[in-house]
Amino acid sequence: MNAKEMTVWIFGIALLFALLVSPVACTMNRQRSIAEAIKAGADPVAAKCAIEGDQGYSPDCILNAAQRQK
Repeated sequence: MNAKEMTVWIFGIALLFALLVSPVACTMNRQRSIAEAIKAGADPVAAKCAIEGDQGYSPDCILNAAQRQK
């Protein structure tokens, strides 16, 4: 294997690794943000719904929003 092929393989493996790790890093960042909001005194469900937004239309978020409308 020559140097050019080795460079292509290393770049490909690094790119694959970055693509696989990126969603995990985003999820961990959201979870950390939720934990910090809860430590600061926010309602756990409200913090989760506010930070994660409408991802998946969680029943907890829908119920929480409906209760706030009353």
